[in-house]
Amino acid sequence: MRLLPQSTFQTFRAQPESAILFFFVLVQIVCVAATLLFPEEFRYLSEPNIQVLLKSIAPLGILALGVEVLMVAGEFDLSVGAVFTFAAILTASLTEAGMPAFLALFAGIAVGMFAGVLNGIISIQFSIPSFIVSLGGMLVWKGATLLYHGATSQMFRPSSAFDAIFGSQLWLLHASFIWFFILAIACYFLLHHHKLGNHFFAVGGNLGAATAIGINPTRVKLIAFAFAGGFAAFAG
Repeated sequence: MRLLPQSTFQTFRAQPESAILFFFVLVQIVCVAATLLFPEEFRYLSEPNIQVLLKSIAPLGILALGVEVLMVAGEFDLSVGAVFTFAAILTASLTEAGMPAFLALFAGIAVGMFAGVLNGIISIQFSIPSFIVSLGGMLVWKGATLLYHGATSQMFRPSSAFDAIFGSQLWLLHASFIWFFILAIACYFLLHHHKLGNHFFAVGGNLGAATAIGINPTRVKLIAFAFAGGFAAFAG
């Protein structure tokens, strides 16, 4: 016997994001109910837990925004996790070497964008699926991390201004979550209210039709790859 009406399952098949949202809300309801029933054993709504949860969501959310833009353009990038790590270590090590933290941040983002564009160039020029190219890229950047820094920890001591912008806490909200929220709004307007966003959808939806109306698919896809790599580096 079905717990949900047939129309609901049809909606989930037509709009998978609706299913994700539904089950996310369902999990939250269960967690909140468990907290109310067992407040001492299940402290889901405690202030420290919410702070940690929001702070943990932000890097993954920022990384996912870049991947989302790339997927809209019809491509994939499996190397973003490795780029995330490499860019973070590069930024921290440059700061420890004496480079201003903000300049080191831009250097890390530039490397991330380079990694994304490199994946795009190889995929497009040699007609290799981006899934395969970025899988190889993931191994390359993991190896680059070990070659550049090894497997030891890396200290990061930014300036007070940098720490205030990216590491401060506003009650429950860490600065990283605020950045995630800002970038999410920016991505929404880019994809739905900007010509470049229309080009992403066009190239990802029908490459032939996009080319026929004058869109340069190579340029659009490379921009999308740069978004994925840049956002991964920024998240790191």
